[in-house]
This record gives sequence, structure tokens and C-alpha cells, in this order.
Amino acid sequence: MERRVPPNGNARNKAQSKLRVCGYQRSHCGYCNLDNESISFGVLAKTLLVDDYLRMMHRGWRRSGSYLYKPTNFASCCACYTIRLRVEGFQISKSQKKVLKILDRFLNKGGGVDAMGSDKSNSASPSSSSLATQYNGDGMSAEKQGMIVETKSNGNGSGEEMSEVGTKESVKDAGKAKTSGTARFTIQTVDAEATVERFNLYKKYQVAVHKDKPEDVTMSGFSRFLVDSPLVSEERTDEKTGKTVSLGCKHQLYRIDGRLVAVGVIDLLPDGLSSVYTFYDPDDRDLVLGKLTALKEIEYTREAGLQYYYMGFYIHDCQKMRYKAEYKPSELLCGTSLEWFPYAACKPLMDQDQEGSGFSVYTPFHPTFLQQRAELGLSSDEKRVIKLKTELAGTTAAKKEEKEGKGRGSGAALADSGR
Repeated sequence: MERRVPPNGNARNKAQSKLRVCGYQRSHCGYCNLDNESISFGVLAKTLLVDDYLRMMHRGWRRSGSYLYKPTNFASCCACYTIRLRVEGFQISKSQKKVLKILDRFLNKGGGVDAMGSDKSNSASPSSSSLATQYNGDGMSAEKQGMIVETKSNGNGSGEEMSEVGTKESVKDAGKAKTSGTARFTIQTVDAEATVERFNLYKKYQVAVHKDKPEDVTMSGFSRFLVDSPLVSEERTDEKTGKTVSLGCKHQLYRIDGRLVAVGVIDLLPDGLSSVYTFYDPDDRDLVLGKLTALKEIEYTREAGLQYYYMGFYIHDCQKMRYKAEYKPSELLCGTSLEWFPYAACKPLMDQDQEGSGFSVYTPFHPTFLQQRAELGLSSDEKRVIKLKTELAGTTAAKKEEKEGKGRGSGAALADSGR
């Protein structure tokens, strides 16, 4: 079945969103590791207007390639909440400042930094430490640090860039010409493409970080996951600021002296930037590129005149997800009332232990629905999932203890043989 979503009279674009309903899906959960307990409702999109996707995100949907899904929180093993940051109120933490300082020190060893893309007149662009300056007012300026800050643009460019202040310009080279003894850091925003350079970095990352088998990481899989997008690209100009933003799926290319070190896959939407995926060179893990790219995406969102930085789903029981709440002040979407609530107000509700298991279950944040949820109690599905999670946690702990025991035993044997 194909469903067409009208663009609500949007005169900018005559295209229509075309979706095919797939229905409910059960799958292995990559967060808690249970089989067939992750339940979601999905659709396949042939074309999708950015306005329609934004409305779907505000109802708890998320896309992976051309597939869009909404977790069924009341029956699924892990409750997924859409999380976003209002960038104007961003409060950068000490640990996040440290990430920026690590990059600054690294670049200062080479003598300079080039933050690409301010405007066509080559005006100064923020350095890596500018985020601390913008939000807390106590970061050192690039000039005080003795770093080179410049903007390059070329009308014959091969890539279309959305610069850090949201203007559209063409960029050709990430900077061949550099001052002697300097290291150059550039960020270029281009259309999503399956190039050999980007794929090779993606494969290197997947194999080293996520332990994928090399033969399983293919160009076609890369394209389906991080290049193919149903989003209809569209340019919009803010009437107040005059900034033009190219909406749709983009790749942000992070380079040091022209070498690709990270790629951020993003969706630029009418009110914000949605972070889809990031991969980086494992050899540069000391630069903390995962956190660095998130901070640069927040900076980009703000400079482009957009309001929100969308970080995907937040799962309270998943330690790997906890870092998202470190970008403050963040908000969570209540899946029942479809309203946004401050994370700080939601955390105590999600902290509530269920039946002494150490696990939480889906909870609405709206007071009325929260009270109704408490009166209803746990469903049979939720009780079953809690039991499965408890059993899995026990099995995992036992295996870890056994492995550590063997390690201690082998260490003692080696020590004895050494005497």
C-alpha cells in the first residue's frame, strides 16, 4: 500500500511524500541484546519532504536509510525517547571543553587551524575553541592562541558547502596551500555520496570499533545505510537573517591537512540538525572525534540559525546512550502526549526501579498520563522482558567472572613457570 502525504499547501515544493507501510517488525535489540524483543512499526519512503519528516520526528519516528520506524515502547524491550538540545541554551561542560582543547593542542603543535566556511568575503570563522567562547564566554580567542583562522572559497568548487554561518558556497580544496609548519583543520558540508574515500574510512571504523568482519562491510551496505535518502533536498532562506540553508541529507567531512579523519552524516531540517551517524579514523581516537564532531554539529546548528540539535533516541537503561544527556539542557519527547519535557525533570521518573530488577520501563512524562500509567501497573509483556533482561544480565556476569577467573589462573601459571 502506498500512502501520499500532502505537503500542507507548501508552495516551495510540489513534490509529495510517498510512503509504503511495512507494519510491525520484531528484531534483535542491539542495546540490551535480547532476541526478537525489539518491536517497532515501520514504513519505506520513496520520497519524503523535510517538513513531513520533521513532523514524524516530533511523533517519535526515526529514519535509517529509506526505512522509517517508530519503537513500540509499551511492548518493546527498551524504551526509546527522542532527545534534542536547544542550541541557544547549550551549556558546555568541563569535559566537553577538554575535547576542544585536545584538538587545539594537536593543531598548535603544527602551528595553525583553518575553520572553513564563513562567507564569500573570507571573513574569520570560529576556531575549535570558539564553542567555549560563544556559550560560556571564557574560552580564548583564536588570535590569543596564536592560531591561523581563515576562510577559503572557490567558485569552481566540486562540492557544495553549507558554511558554519549557514551561507551556501562552493568549495574546491580543503586547503592544499598552507603556511609552513601549520596543521589545518577543515569541515566541509557536501551532498551525501558513496565515494571510495568515505567508504574506506567507514570500513576501517566498522572493523576496528564495532568489530565487523571486513567482508561484511560493503559499498552497497554503506550506500543503503548512510547515503541513500528519501529526503527531498530544498533550499530555504530565513527572512530575518537572510541565511540560506540547503535542507536534506548531507555529509560533513572533517580533514586535517587534507586527510579525511571523520565523516558526520546529518539531516538538515526546517528547525534543526538531526545527527544520523558518525564514523572516524580509529588511528586518531586520541582526538576524541566522536565527541568533537557532536560539538561541531551543535556549533554548526547554531551558526546556521537553526534551533535544535536532534540526537536520535535516548535509552535510559543503556550505558552507551547516557552520553547524550550530557549535552545540556536537553529535552525528551513524551511518546504519549507528544510534548517535550526537560531531561532533568524526566530523569527521576526513568530512574524508578521496576520490581527490584535494576531496569526501568517506558513512562510518559505528562502528569495525567503518568498517573494513569501508575494505576495500570506493568503489563505482562513488560514483566516478561524484565525477567529476560535479569536472566541475561546474570548470564553475562557469570561469563565475565569465569573469564576473569581463567585470566587470573593463567597469570598465576605463567608466574609459577617463571620462577
